[in-house]
Amino acid sequence: MDERSGRSRFTVVEAMEWADENREELDGARLGSEDSSVKMMNGMMPDKSREMWDAGCWLGERLEELGATEDEAMDLQFALGQRAFAGSAWEAAVRYANEFAERGGTEEHAGPELAETVCKEIFGTET
Repeated sequence: MDERSGRSRFTVVEAMEWADENREELDGARLGSEDSSVKMMNGMMPDKSREMWDAGCWLGERLEELGATEDEAMDLQFALGQRAFAGSAWEAAVRYANEFAERGGTEEHAGPELAETVCKEIFGTET
């Protein structure tokens, strides 16, 4: 139980079940997006695109429930996109949601520092 939010910690299973329950709406929004980066990801890496979209939407809803500002939510959704290239978008989304619930913020933020960290994790070197 998280003392700050008064709820159990979020889990990857719970998050993925949410996506399954909302599949039609999630796929419709992702595939209908006019954003060029979303279109590119849908074409080049459809499975990763779906995972990142679904996890990002789940994270956005959880952060809203936890009282995050729009800027905080957007920052963490962008961080999720960066983090997803080094591993599971779901694991990152759940980690960010739990950290926000526990502390009211997260240590990681979107930007060049996170990009460098992700590159180190993927390639074992700095950019």
